[in-house]
Amino acid sequence: MAAISILIADPDRKMLDQCALDLKAQGIYADGVSSADAALRSYKENRYQLLLLDWSLAKSGLVEAIRKDDPNQDIILLLGSDQSRDSKWSLKNSILDHIVKPFEVDELVVFVDRLEERQMLYDSQSRLLGENIEYAQIQKSYQTALEMIDSLDEELLVQR
Repeated sequence: MAAISILIADPDRKMLDQCALDLKAQGIYADGVSSADAALRSYKENRYQLLLLDWSLAKSGLVEAIRKDDPNQDIILLLGSDQSRDSKWSLKNSILDHIVKPFEVDELVVFVDRLEERQMLYDSQSRLLGENIEYAQIQKSYQTALEMIDSLDEELLVQR
């Protein structure tokens, strides 16, 4: 399984740098940008498994642009302690969760662990689906062989 990669987009450069550093110390690849334009550009170039977006950047049209490209992209909003959650907007845009700043990197590690578990489940599901398709093809070939045997003229075979 590939390592989880995260894009952090927040105008607070100090928080951004510290968060990226803390995640990298945990063995999690993280890039940081401080504007919506840079976030969209970096997202399109790198395809991250998780996006951490500051509320102000997310509401600037960034989430909508990302959703156009990938409706299933995992996104967590970063909120200031004085910001309230806009649940209707978050649900409409399939926001995974919210984290209130300042936060501990351990909170993010929980999300990363969940993403890794879900990726393992997707991989297992894909493997099982492939195995089921292969089994169905073998079963169909077996059934065709039985039908061919049944169609043979027994008397002709006995005479030979």
